[in-house]
Amino acid sequence: ISGSRDHFNLNAEQVQVLHQLAGVVFNPGSQPPIILLHGVFGSGKSTLLVSVILFLLRMFELAGVAADAPQGRILVSAATNVAVDTILMRLLETGYDEFIRIGCLKKIAKPVLKYTLKESATSDNDDKVDGEALKELNSILRTTKDQAEIVHLREAISDCNAKGMKERKRDLSKRRVVGVTCHS
Repeated sequence: ISGSRDHFNLNAEQVQVLHQLAGVVFNPGSQPPIILLHGVFGSGKSTLLVSVILFLLRMFELAGVAADAPQGRILVSAATNVAVDTILMRLLETGYDEFIRIGCLKKIAKPVLKYTLKESATSDNDDKVDGEALKELNSILRTTKDQAEIVHLREAISDCNAKGMKERKRDLSKRRVVGVTCHS
């Protein structure tokens, strides 16, 4: 916990949440397994969530929990694409990229597109889904003027050409972290 505190410059309340989480992880049943995290914009929720995710990933690794085990997986979910993508982009900043983002390509932050499984990829026709994804990515590329976004889009197109959505779909069960947006 002290490593997370120092690395992410966590405040006392954020460290308290990590301690609560450690209690849930190391003493199951001693506390309710749900921790409510709320705060105003800029209060450090995303920073804390990234530190929590990395903390849990480290605990899974130390405990030898297999990546495809249900208890070794983390769902990053929120009401908005921006919220989910913020967490995933912050994970990228730490060097962690072993996640899959599921959703509509047009609505996902450009740096995350390379890691995205198109929402319709549950279809049995993988070639059709790959074609749709490439068409959609190229369409977004044609309308984008921002150079950084163009770089991310080209990476996503290249990755989709090389691997396709079918490989991401296969990898889904092996990824510890999956990002999705809730639809109400």
